[in-house]
Amino acid sequence: MMEHINMCEVVQDLLPLYEDGCCSRQSRELVEAHLETCEACRRLRTAYGEQMPDTGATEEEDVQGIRKGLRIFVRWRTVTWGILALLLTVVFLVIPVRNHVRGVGLTYGNLGAVYTACRFEKALASGDYEKAYEYLDMKFRYEDLMATVPLEDPADPDSRKNTEAIAAGIREAGEKGFSWYDEVCRDTFLQNMRTLEQKNERICSCSDLWVERQASGWRICLDVRTDAGTDLVLWMDIFENRIRDFSASVNSPEIRGIMDSKEEGEGKMYEVLYRTPSVNETVLELLYGDTDYEWRMLFSY
Repeated sequence: MMEHINMCEVVQDLLPLYEDGCCSRQSRELVEAHLETCEACRRLRTAYGEQMPDTGATEEEDVQGIRKGLRIFVRWRTVTWGILALLLTVVFLVIPVRNHVRGVGLTYGNLGAVYTACRFEKALASGDYEKAYEYLDMKFRYEDLMATVPLEDPADPDSRKNTEAIAAGIREAGEKGFSWYDEVCRDTFLQNMRTLEQKNERICSCSDLWVERQASGWRICLDVRTDAGTDLVLWMDIFENRIRDFSASVNSPEIRGIMDSKEEGEGKMYEVLYRTPSVNETVLELLYGDTDYEWRMLFSY
């Protein structure tokens, strides 16, 4: 039966596997034994080897090359993660700590204050004035009013009468209580915001933000723009995430209508309406109604 097997054909079929090292041990021995006695198959093997690309590298060298490539990859990945970690450390640790020491800029200690300022601005921009008012610390303003001690001016002959009238007004405000004070301040704030909206001066957008430490809390300044295109600086003094005081003024003196004396009142309008409503006509009437102080000029805009 073996006499009819053409060994040349068998070996020639096995040559590709033999050259690639993919055949079994028995097949390899068979091919090598046949090549020793067959000149034609040896020539075919030589030709086949010339057609195969020679990388010039042994299997061991290939493995070493792969390992070297992996080491380079791991090394660069480690360097990349190291650089990223360094950048994150600078952004989330070094800069906030540096800002906290300087008292300027964002820190982990003023994130709550910044959030309050941004929410207040957003409530004003959306026209939700009731919500905006809730961010104001009117309890602090009321207690500050109750702690006020009017001082006499020796050079003013009417000073004694005026200080007595102011002291009487403070006592009456105390008798009326915080609920009364909060209600009149809320009404003033809502009316001011509606007046600004009617004048097309409601805040519509916000851009730059500036943070600075104060003796008590943080001052947050926002560059804002109204529907009419007026650029304003809206600043807020914030303590324990409550706005104790806020105001707005024109951002640039070059804004039309502010440098023009005939329209000077428009500049004052922002300072009167965009401000903490603790100074309002109802409260000032109570405090200064029986004095010579021309408090009504505050509202002549």
